[in-house]
Amino acid sequence: MEYPPHVIIVGAGALGSFVGGLLSTVTRVSLIGREHHLRAIKEKGLHISGITDRTFHPRAAIIPEDIPPEKGTVFVFTVKGYNTELAVETIHQFVHEGDVFLTLQNGVGNDDIIREHLGEEGILAGVTSHGITFVEPGHIIHAGKGETVIGALRREDDDIAQKLTGLFNRAGIETRVTRNICGEVWAKLIVNAAINPITAITGLRNGEVLEFPELLETVGWVVEEVENTARANEIILPPCDMLEKTLGVLKNTTGNKSSMLQDIERGRRTEIDSINGAVVRYAEGTDVGVLLNRSLTALVKAVEGKEK
Repeated sequence: MEYPPHVIIVGAGALGSFVGGLLSTVTRVSLIGREHHLRAIKEKGLHISGITDRTFHPRAAIIPEDIPPEKGTVFVFTVKGYNTELAVETIHQFVHEGDVFLTLQNGVGNDDIIREHLGEEGILAGVTSHGITFVEPGHIIHAGKGETVIGALRREDDDIAQKLTGLFNRAGIETRVTRNICGEVWAKLIVNAAINPITAITGLRNGEVLEFPELLETVGWVVEEVENTARANEIILPPCDMLEKTLGVLKNTTGNKSSMLQDIERGRRTEIDSINGAVVRYAEGTDVGVLLNRSLTALVKAVEGKEK
């Protein structure tokens, strides 16, 4: 039997649609998301333009009956962090013993919510730096290419992480496996904390941030605050220069609008509480100063409220 027999994307927005679309070329995939987007996919397929230029045909699960109950299903969470608990409740009726749960969400703490409701077995986390922009129902743009990293939260699930890494690579999503997924998640948090709020406040695309020395200086300060917070919480970060990594993401996704900017433009709630807000929470009780992260959280919330 093929592995896995079925992949369900929980929260098929921009990133979830991208992952589900490519995975549908190597295994059966169902998308759970907003009805208008899924109906467009069901009628005409999922069109991805940009770096990837192709139309894919994953199953659009508009109603529960569209999701076949199968053991060994892999649930990939790409839903917004503030909707993780609701997402877990939504899929609970489809879950079987032996199923696998992979979070590719922004921010930290999503895996804790999943484990709280679904147990410790088969829980994986991952990060990706692909730049994906939602254009209209049934159409997304692949604006920036990046690496994806997957790791198990328990050593007993390392083999599952290896299998999923192979699946992603066969689908054309360049992926590697890690035994330090916590550090990788925090590394992605550093990148998101430094880029997303700045773009959301200014309305700039990622590459445009590089044109302003003052903003790049701010990026550096944010990176330093989050790095210090991670170390204060005994998080082992990957052995790389995090500022250089963040600037590399800006360069490799120049035309991309960050997910936070997309949320602001569409009048939706952002994930600021799971990103910079999370940094502020993790800094509590330590001697680490996070004034910039605190300020960016407040500023994004103000812009978010104004756009509603």
